[in-house]
Amino acid sequence: MAVRISRAGLPARPRLLAPALIGVVAVLVLGGVGISLYTDLLWFRNVNASTVFTTVLTTKLLLFVGFGLLMATLVGANITVAYRVRPPFRPMSLEQQNLERYRVGVEPYLVPVLLLVSSVFGLFAGLSAAGRWQTWLLWRNRTDFGVIDPQFKRDVSYYAMTYPFQRFVLGFLLTAIILSVLAAAATHYLFGGLRLQTVGEKVSPAARAHLSVLVGVIVLLKAVAYYFDRFGLAFSNRGVVQGASYTDINSVLPAKNILIGVAVICSLLFFANIVVRNMADVSEVLALEEPVIFNCTGLGARELFDDDELIPVRGQLVFMAADERVDYCTHGSGEGLLYMFPRADGILLGGTFERNATHLEPDMETTARIVQQHARLFQGMRI
Repeated sequence: MAVRISRAGLPARPRLLAPALIGVVAVLVLGGVGISLYTDLLWFRNVNASTVFTTVLTTKLLLFVGFGLLMATLVGANITVAYRVRPPFRPMSLEQQNLERYRVGVEPYLVPVLLLVSSVFGLFAGLSAAGRWQTWLLWRNRTDFGVIDPQFKRDVSYYAMTYPFQRFVLGFLLTAIILSVLAAAATHYLFGGLRLQTVGEKVSPAARAHLSVLVGVIVLLKAVAYYFDRFGLAFSNRGVVQGASYTDINSVLPAKNILIGVAVICSLLFFANIVVRNMADVSEVLALEEPVIFNCTGLGARELFDDDELIPVRGQLVFMAADERVDYCTHGSGEGLLYMFPRADGILLGGTFERNATHLEPDMETTARIVQQHARLFQGMRI
């Protein structure tokens, strides 16, 4: 016999508890903020400065929304890119088997998770930006003081109104890109783009390109930071008085200029990593979609592809001191190839063409023969 138990009087489902708590917390937070704003409004009205309150509140809201959306967009966009370029197939390993459980649990809720993560980052970024409303208003209403800085030839107002806002924007962008790198790396790892404990290639080409671009942007922004550091020397405390001292001008400033160049070069190297691929096995090379593959691996070419038809060909050259009067090339015949052409670092004399020769040491007799043949060639050209 079946008996139906009445649920009258029982508490609501536990799953409704979390939304109820969130609602209560939201009401308390919003209520506290509303009371604080209303109190400020009453005070500003009492001193006939309502427009000041309106300006400050509007500025905070604009900064909160603008910078919050920018942070959420950057982080969310990089998470989306990392998911879209995930490898279609992942090698089987214990690491990937463990991650598969998380992938199965996350994939049905990708959009909500993406919006939640982006919103959290955007919320904190917006709150931080809203607290810099004075910096924004100073930059927005900047005006010249009419006094020129003797070191950098800028109006002194730059250091009071523009420089602080530039540093704030630069710091915000650096934070946003660093958080994007962390979020993208986590997404790549979850979906198989990063395989730290799996045998074979550790990073997929798409993940390498994506993360290289982000790290390159960070290093490039660091170059901009070094550029702004130069103007920050005006606030230096190294000397007897505040301002750029002798050490700052003659040591720190040149060092900052060098660091700018180093950072730019490093960023270009990270960007170049987009088109560089590491092949762990010959099968990865043969799996490329390109119709033609050039084998430029030198003496290991035959063993690498197990191709007995490939044979090594050895060539030997002679370099002589540069001579600006030599601005022509020659080509002749002899016991081997005979040619000469000038370069910026010297004059190149060639050469040899030895089949099936694998030794790497230069042959002194061959060097002497190349020089003697060129000497005879030029002797024959005399009138």
